[in-house]
Amino acid sequence: MAEHSRWTLDGPARRSHTSGVPGLTLTTDEGEREDPDVPALEAALRRLELEREAYAILAGTDGEYLQATRSDGRLILERQEGSVRFVHRAPEAPRVEALFRQFCAGDPAWKADPGWQRASEEDTAREHRLALLAGLRAQPLKLPVSADGSPWFSTNGEVTALMAFASEEALRETCPDSGLKTLEIIELLEIFLAGPHAQLFLELGGDWVSVDKAEAAALREAAGLGT
Repeated sequence: MAEHSRWTLDGPARRSHTSGVPGLTLTTDEGEREDPDVPALEAALRRLELEREAYAILAGTDGEYLQATRSDGRLILERQEGSVRFVHRAPEAPRVEALFRQFCAGDPAWKADPGWQRASEEDTAREHRLALLAGLRAQPLKLPVSADGSPWFSTNGEVTALMAFASEEALRETCPDSGLKTLEIIELLEIFLAGPHAQLFLELGGDWVSVDKAEAAALREAAGLGT
């Protein structure tokens, strides 16, 4: 076996199907595979190590799953048991590999690992912010502006919202008569936090995300620029 990565599976299991549990499904950003074999799992784990944006999910027919996500270079490991979600405190490469192997083999030790902790609402909110930041950093944002450079905004009753777009096409469809200013997400957050608008509407991949002042401050802090 080539020694190109730490994400490798050893022993006799490598010569056969990975799964000792019937009905497992492996889902990655490259697609979905039922009853994955060892090469498929190794490829998913390699991508998690080598790429800044990747994920791998192993799910059983009972609703349990094990998910590893690489977002903006940061690795997150989580699992679901019934309605309860757990996150891992130290998702390093050897640990992620071991837990995926145990899950596939039907070894319950993967759930007993001492690194698991029940996810709090703050854990979930923080991971949401990090995922949102990763998406917003993927490309410069476009701010519709007037001829004098002031930002356009939308109004709903007494609530005003600053708008920004990932797609220039979406901006042109929504604000056909505006000018355009290109900026990074941090600069946009600073403009929003310093301005009078109550909401920030972000177009991202055809979807809209609404951010208020508190969430914008948390995003700025997550980016390491909070004061």
